[in-house]
Amino acid sequence: MYSNNCWYSVMINAVKSLVYCCVLFPSFLTYSSNLPASIDRVMTYRVNDYLVRVIEHNTEVNPILEIDKITTPEYKVINGIAITSVDIGGERLLFNKSSGVYIESISVKNTNVLFSFEYFYLEGGSNFIDCVVAITAVGIDLPNCTYQK
Repeated sequence: MYSNNCWYSVMINAVKSLVYCCVLFPSFLTYSSNLPASIDRVMTYRVNDYLVRVIEHNTEVNPILEIDKITTPEYKVINGIAITSVDIGGERLLFNKSSGVYIESISVKNTNVLFSFEYFYLEGGSNFIDCVVAITAVGIDLPNCTYQK
């Protein structure tokens, strides 16, 4: 009698394990985060008392560069900008109205986020552009951009 109860208990546990594997395990395989698929790279830098997160998207899919200012130790986003265009030489260059925008470099120096990109015009031709985004105690400034020489 004892061995039958033991065998029965082993079988019940085996069935429970099988149900767990068949029902719950596939949900782990199909998990998807809420991050957009267009994100190419995320970089985090320390600027004074803040963390600065720079999110570079695949500009062929979603032409945008995001910059967030995050408090520590709470890790809350307190400011953020989404750069979809820049003003330079009296002209606004819209990223989504170009033949392409290709980020060449991103870095941080002191309290500034620096990024360089090549902007391809719809009419043909391109320019290399350098931009500076100041991270201040109050927020995040708009990009200040110049053509590369």
